[in-house]
Amino acid sequence: MSGLFGYLDPHGELPDDCADQMAQWMACPADKTTTIIRGHRFALGCVSKGVYAGEGDVLLSSRSKRWCLFVGRIVGFQGEEETPDPVSAARRAFIEDASPLSLATANGSFAAAVWDEGCRHLELILDRHGTYPLYVARHGSALLFAGRMAALIGSGVIPAELNPSAVGLMVCIGELVGNITPVKRVRLLPAASKSVFTVDGEETSRYWQRGFSRDATGFEATARHLGDLLRQAVVRSCWSAQRIGVPLSGGLDSRVLLAATPNPLSVKTFTWGIRGCRDLRYGTQAALAFGCPHQAFEYDGAYLSGLGALGVWITEGQLPVTDFHVLPYVDKVAESCDVILNGMAGDAALGGDFIKRPWWKARSRAEAADALWRWRDINLPSSYRANLFGPVMQGCDVGDVRAAFVQEYVDAPGRNVMDMAMSFLLDNRTRRRISCGTELMRWGVESQQPFLDNDFFDLVSRVPYEWLYRRRLYLQMIRDYFPKAAKIPWQRTGIAAGAPWWLMYLSLAVHRLDRLKWFQQFFRKRRVSDFSSWMRGPLRGYVADVLTATRTLDRGLFEADMIRRAVRDHMEGANDNSALLGSMISMELFSRLFVDREQDLIDRCRTIAPRARVVAAGTGP
Repeated sequence: MSGLFGYLDPHGELPDDCADQMAQWMACPADKTTTIIRGHRFALGCVSKGVYAGEGDVLLSSRSKRWCLFVGRIVGFQGEEETPDPVSAARRAFIEDASPLSLATANGSFAAAVWDEGCRHLELILDRHGTYPLYVARHGSALLFAGRMAALIGSGVIPAELNPSAVGLMVCIGELVGNITPVKRVRLLPAASKSVFTVDGEETSRYWQRGFSRDATGFEATARHLGDLLRQAVVRSCWSAQRIGVPLSGGLDSRVLLAATPNPLSVKTFTWGIRGCRDLRYGTQAALAFGCPHQAFEYDGAYLSGLGALGVWITEGQLPVTDFHVLPYVDKVAESCDVILNGMAGDAALGGDFIKRPWWKARSRAEAADALWRWRDINLPSSYRANLFGPVMQGCDVGDVRAAFVQEYVDAPGRNVMDMAMSFLLDNRTRRRISCGTELMRWGVESQQPFLDNDFFDLVSRVPYEWLYRRRLYLQMIRDYFPKAAKIPWQRTGIAAGAPWWLMYLSLAVHRLDRLKWFQQFFRKRRVSDFSSWMRGPLRGYVADVLTATRTLDRGLFEADMIRRAVRDHMEGANDNSALLGSMISMELFSRLFVDREQDLIDRCRTIAPRARVVAAGTGP
């Protein structure tokens, strides 16, 4: 999958073919090129789909002192005229300048690896939001990095020893926070960072931080300005390829992106979900309204039994298997698209579920942190908490998991509890969890995130929270700037997105009854999938085969009796444990792929990388 890899090996501790092995573990079916720069005691590599100009090409400074490979693209620099040449922009940001100001104003999704011959160090650079992840690990004095954990642990150089904190977070809340990963010795580099690695150590600095000033003026004027900036961001996203697609749901983000495209008639659109669900109905309505070619797919509830291991291979244990919604249709999307416009962070940046009164109006950090934890702590019924974790979890309990979560909130930047909540959620829930959907899509097609465009995001960051609460500003932007999208019903309410405020809020209030078991049957069409029923039906045997297998029960991650009880309670209808079971299946399949190294399972997922083009980089340290 398009991404970087390589190492700094000052004392020659890594195998001679380490870079070649990493390339093989990076690959996905859509990859077209592999490039490896070899030097004395270092290597830089890039696997690419070949969609973006310059990916896999070696950027070299005029005096051959800086060597660079990058993925993604830079579409320009804030405050300057548009720069649609991504190679020139990358050369400036990564080779010629690479200053904090240059990186902070670079607009786009990217990651770069640079070897500086003069300073004899390795630089790893991530964009503002970390949309192309980079993982790092140490082996003795050697430093390995890659866009996939598999490239670090696949060869066996880095042991795949499970991280109890990560396992606990996945089971309790279904997501990771901070920069921890499911593997003890592997960590994720932070967003908006430039890390410098030398023989003597490393230093990571953040070159950008989200602003917190509330200085936007005029509600309606701001809504119109946001519409202009979003259209500009979508146009920038469409520079990269001829074949553009939009996965359409019944939500707001996807329809707005479609409405903002320069020529919606040429955009391919796709929707998937259970029969009769609102996503299928409203997504299809949106495509008809804009005259787009459209494909609608109804889920086969048994899909997970054939694709679960592949989904865990791609997301590397960082997403429950019950969130693999896109996976059955990635190949279908890739047949007609090179790039899709991804609604990632739209709802988050514009308020949505990220602004709720329990933490917005909290009187202290502790109160806000507790509210955030209670919001996310939905996976684990209370009856399983006392005897949850097994012996290999080293005494970890739910209290330890909560403490790790709260500490990330306490460390988040901001002037008040709401600033900190927004920073925490954007850097964790969006970067760590929602982005896994992007990784699933990148198995076959590249993905652009217009809502993370610098100009758009910076304006949203200055908007008063009162305007973002209950999506007031978002809905106003749609009404004023994208009226055709406003006429289509919204999945959350079942009525048009441009309906009067009072009717919108009344519908949202009625839909809150969905939280009560007795009313859930009346709102089933809101859901895109139904794992609760599928796990009692077509997936019943699959769930039992994975979770009640002897090796799963003996693995020691979870108490065997708790696993059996959770499966039994779900199958008998005593509890809806689908979220908990989905997280446990993800952890077990990750263990089979990367800890047990089950060859048959690996062979079903692994792809042969394109033959590498090798470039000699002269002498190093």
